[in-house]
Amino acid sequence: MTRTTRRTLIGFAVFFGVIAAFLVEEKVRGHLEWKSWKRTMAAKGEHFNVAELAPPTTNANARLVTPQQLQALLVADSGRDDPALVGQLPPGKQPVLWRLETWLHANDSTNDWRTFTERFAGTRERLPAFRAELTNRDWVVQLDYSSGFNMLLPHLAPLKGSSQTLRRGMLIALHEHRLDEALQDLLALRGLTDVLRTEPLVISQLVRVAIGEISLDAVWQALQADGWTDAQLAALQAVWQKPHFLLGMSRALEMERAIGGEYFPGSGAKNSEFRQLTGSPLSIFSPSVGRQKETSEPLPEWMRPILEKGAELRWRVFAEIWRFAWAEQDRLFYHRTLETAIQSGRQASRNHNASGFCTPGESANGDSASLPMLNFWQMGWHDRVRHWFSMAIIPALQEASLKAAQADCHAEMTVAAIALKRYRLRNGQWPDKLDNLVPEFLAAVPRDWMDGQPLRYRRNADGTFTLYSVGRDGKDDGGDPRPKEGESRSMFAGRDFVWPQPATEAEIETAEANGKPSRRR
Repeated sequence: MTRTTRRTLIGFAVFFGVIAAFLVEEKVRGHLEWKSWKRTMAAKGEHFNVAELAPPTTNANARLVTPQQLQALLVADSGRDDPALVGQLPPGKQPVLWRLETWLHANDSTNDWRTFTERFAGTRERLPAFRAELTNRDWVVQLDYSSGFNMLLPHLAPLKGSSQTLRRGMLIALHEHRLDEALQDLLALRGLTDVLRTEPLVISQLVRVAIGEISLDAVWQALQADGWTDAQLAALQAVWQKPHFLLGMSRALEMERAIGGEYFPGSGAKNSEFRQLTGSPLSIFSPSVGRQKETSEPLPEWMRPILEKGAELRWRVFAEIWRFAWAEQDRLFYHRTLETAIQSGRQASRNHNASGFCTPGESANGDSASLPMLNFWQMGWHDRVRHWFSMAIIPALQEASLKAAQADCHAEMTVAAIALKRYRLRNGQWPDKLDNLVPEFLAAVPRDWMDGQPLRYRRNADGTFTLYSVGRDGKDDGGDPRPKEGESRSMFAGRDFVWPQPATEAEIETAEANGKPSRRR
């Protein structure tokens, strides 16, 4: 063996020895840090076991149902004839749907209330019994939480569909000026949001948020009607005082933390499903690496097995290295990240202040957001390698708490708007400031969840009012309802979250003309 060869072999041995020592050190450090952190969290009373976090199945005050039993109780409707406005209104304006005489659908057919009510008649007959089911007691849906991310949730879509059904019934009742019936639909809508209140899954809480937003839109429609009594408005206000969307989401993140933790190698029975959640190891270094580039020419058939075997080999080699050296470091990163989100949600829910949930890097006081909104491509390569598995799970959870906080903010605005309606009913005019609502109509001045300050309010010279939150960026734009570029338009979308004003007849006609020139009212 020549001297050059010996030097080369020694060089290789040293190189691989350094790598092996590095990987062993990474493994030992991760193991010690994970054990220490887990002991600390256990001492604080935090739970990481799925069974401990599942809702109790022996609640005497709740109705326990399977997803299939719940589906049988729900009232779904196609909704193909829903009142709708074609075209866009000015920002900050909403159509009062129950005042429309006719409306257009995708097939250019014109619908009216007589046709809509006739088609809805069968569903409407079922609503009283359904409303009674929702307002009598709590429901708990029995789910197999041990199934992890493969859990079946067939009840979620029908639940959201049922909220749309109740909203349709309410619009018909408002059009017919049956305020008692409309109120019952509104109270049932609020009850529907609580069906998922104790279901500790992020997807379930996101559906709950969606149902809540549908319900709040229905409340807005109802508040445009005259003839409400103070007692009716007080009943509606009472049920929206404490929806606790963010608190429910924080509990869901606890369960997601426990479920996700079982997928880490050596953590539980989910190792066989580990591969399903991870992508190509090469994607750690660039989001475009490892993806087949689009080409007009298909790959030759003989190349496909080679590429597939190569991808499988890369995954197996990297997965084994990751399992040995970084699995426990990644598990610690995963738990720490979700723990920060959970604690932030709990604190924000207690204080009605989710300023840390603003757009990443921005908050009301200019500090960095306290909620971890991670951009993995801003991490160094070492962190991306170590946190490979977390990269597959955490991004889907990042926006969840922010959406729940926004829903709580919208609910607070809705309660304030109901109290304003009650004040005007009692005094014949809008108050000069929100402080005038306390203590007769509100226990305290409503807070803006986006910065922790009181909601912004002013009485306008034209007989209207402006009520708004500073919105998700935490910056006060004076009640600007214009959406930022690229954002979708919805009830509260805008630079600030602004309580909408009803569109005028002229604004509706303009929107219709721009949306469908052939349409005639």
